Amino acid sequence: MIAAWPGPGGREYTVAIDRGREKRVLVLPALFDEGNKLRHFTVELMRRLDAAGIDSFLPDLPGCNESPAALEHQTLAGWREAAEAAARYFEATHGLSIRAGALCEPDTLPMVRYAPTTGPALLRGMLRARVIASREAGIDEDRDVLLEHGRKAGLDLAGYRLGAELIRELEAAEPSGGAALANIAQADVGGPGLWLRAEPDHDPAQADALARLVSGAVRGPSASPGHSVEDPSLTLSVSEGCPELVEGRWLTFACEGETLVGTLDDAPNDTGLLIVTGGNEIRAGAFAGQAQLARRIAEAGFPVFRFDRRGVGDSTGDNRGFRDSGADLAAALAAFRAARPGLSQIVAFGNCDAASALMLNRGAGCDALVLANPWTIEGDDGTPPPAAIRERYAAKLRDPRELLRLATGKVSLRKLAGGLARALRPAAPPSSLAGEMRDGLAEFTGPVRILLAGRDRTAQAFEASWDASDPRIDRYPAASHAFVEPDAGEWLFQQVRQALSSTHA
Repeated sequence: MIAAWPGPGGREYTVAIDRGREKRVLVLPALFDEGNKLRHFTVELMRRLDAAGIDSFLPDLPGCNESPAALEHQTLAGWREAAEAAARYFEATHGLSIRAGALCEPDTLPMVRYAPTTGPALLRGMLRARVIASREAGIDEDRDVLLEHGRKAGLDLAGYRLGAELIRELEAAEPSGGAALANIAQADVGGPGLWLRAEPDHDPAQADALARLVSGAVRGPSASPGHSVEDPSLTLSVSEGCPELVEGRWLTFACEGETLVGTLDDAPNDTGLLIVTGGNEIRAGAFAGQAQLARRIAEAGFPVFRFDRRGVGDSTGDNRGFRDSGADLAAALAAFRAARPGLSQIVAFGNCDAASALMLNRGAGCDALVLANPWTIEGDDGTPPPAAIRERYAAKLRDPRELLRLATGKVSLRKLAGGLARALRPAAPPSSLAGEMRDGLAEFTGPVRILLAGRDRTAQAFEASWDASDPRIDRYPAASHAFVEPDAGEWLFQQVRQALSSTHA
């Protein structure tokens, strides 16, 4: 199921379902955040194509997902060359592009396109997200000014560092690869596109419908269905001994009858880091942030293991959510120890509800914990805690630009009145989830660090339900939820490295 291919800059990760059949589809995934959101859906689509008698291959393009290449050095032209190389290596007969993957199509394959989008549309969405995020942080940014800067020096958009050449290419990019066998619209699949959801998700009915359409285009309307056989790689169990590492990095392991996929960034130290992913995020993390953190920690001498829990990313099964992830944590810990014999201690790091899962599971058998922005919200209505709203308005009153906007009538008085009313509400009582997390953490006897991002609503809600004087808490005021800012990312790296060093000592 997992393999590697010789990309232009080195060996790259691939999900491969290869039984040597006649029809062989190269899958070009959606790009950037849409690629994360659609990852599990894409892999589940491949499993359905397997059942229809079609082999398929999902290679990482350089700079994407698990790739060690730097994204800021990548271009659409380079991705097209990489797609062409992957098509030759896997002997693909057809291609399937998803969303902006259509901008990376090779010229040599007949292509099926699912909900193709253009470069300008992709760029507009990413710029809009940055402007909105900046506004919420009290920073005024202009889309046209950002774009002009990006054309010359590149730009950080939603955590992705895009180089200047890539931005210039995206401004005019249209799907223009091989001959289009079919253009499949979302209306043909049914329901809203999963890329529109707030975080990665899956819809089996949509995957079934899309697989039928792709299979029909690739096999032809008169072709009979193919035959699928059991793939032994999908049932590999760590109980059979040390799991086999693909390229020394990637492996599959069992969890209650399902197959999980993990990545090991090895290093010589006998203290290791287990990265637990929050939300429905894939193991590479949003904007590949966890993959980058893992590489840096490994370069500092500590082995790192990260994984997709059931129903997320490349792993099989149903997504049970963070509250029911204890078995996934136990399986990952066992796989880490089996793949890396000699580990004496393991530090776990989790952000958002991954931190909550570690707390609920009393540390999940690890020796130390680094917990970032633990999720305590139940019945989320999208409103920050009153204390956070008050602090936000206080910051605005200290900002001369905001005072000028107020004096010149550029602030909606109705929205201002509503915000002030929310700010004056009493704080909500601690959630039952916060109480369960507190009880679970109380049973953990190892060292704990709680890291809070000052600009993050999840961290603000946690503080409202936790003892603010807890000496285990460290704060970085300028950080957002995923520590995407360069200074915040460096602070997070140093906190994790220090936790590993002190545990090792």
